[in-house]
Amino acid sequence: MHSLLLAHVSDPHASVGGPLYGTVDGIDRLDLVGLSLREMGVNPDAVIVAGDLVQSGHTEAYTDVAAALTRLEASTGAPVLIVPGNHDHPLAFLTLPQSTGVNRRIAYVGQTRLALLDSSTGSLGSTQLEWLAGELSEPHGDGTVLVLHHPPTPSPLVALAGRELSDADELAAVIAASDVRMILAGHFHHSLSAQLGSVPISVSPALSYQQDPTAAPESVRGVDSPAYSLVHLTDRGHSVVSVALRPSEVLFNSHSRHITAVSHLN
Repeated sequence: MHSLLLAHVSDPHASVGGPLYGTVDGIDRLDLVGLSLREMGVNPDAVIVAGDLVQSGHTEAYTDVAAALTRLEASTGAPVLIVPGNHDHPLAFLTLPQSTGVNRRIAYVGQTRLALLDSSTGSLGSTQLEWLAGELSEPHGDGTVLVLHHPPTPSPLVALAGRELSDADELAAVIAASDVRMILAGHFHHSLSAQLGSVPISVSPALSYQQDPTAAPESVRGVDSPAYSLVHLTDRGHSVVSVALRPSEVLFNSHSRHITAVSHLN
């Protein structure tokens, strides 16, 4: 089984007429993902953008999004694979070259099959689930990764109750006996690890804002801490790490060969 490394991005919420909430520039943050990967020396096999590429009603932003995604492909040397979210305009989304003019499709990265799904309405629907079942009827290479916007699992945050994929049980039935290895999603604006049956789910933190888990149960509080995930699939399983676009306070610097010694410092 071959190793697969994915940069998993979600929810840039690009806007027109100025930064969203006065500070969120979704286009700039897409560019920063490419810069972040270069600075880390990480070469992903693909970049996944799991929906809400623009803020609802800001359809004019798709022109700039298309250019940013093309720059991201050029800077990483990897394909950018996208799915629509609930904020995306269903027709304007299809103008993005990376959509290839469809809202659901199969893509191949190395020996892995990726099923790019449309959950923009909050569900997949019977037609799409039947299509997915047909695609999964035969296993492929190193298996399949599903990508959609709405996670098929609830958030533990009270404020996000009911915001998960509404037909998650139906999706679970479709993939139960398939070669699906992992599900990647966005939408919650916070990172999350979960399972749908025996299949692991990874929800990426958002590029726009993060849900503050310490907010009161009846409120949603967004904080400006953009981040994305690196997802690594190997023959031993998977690993996921969250990568902040902005550095935090540096406590120490050490060459990686000396990290064990540093970890024992008081």
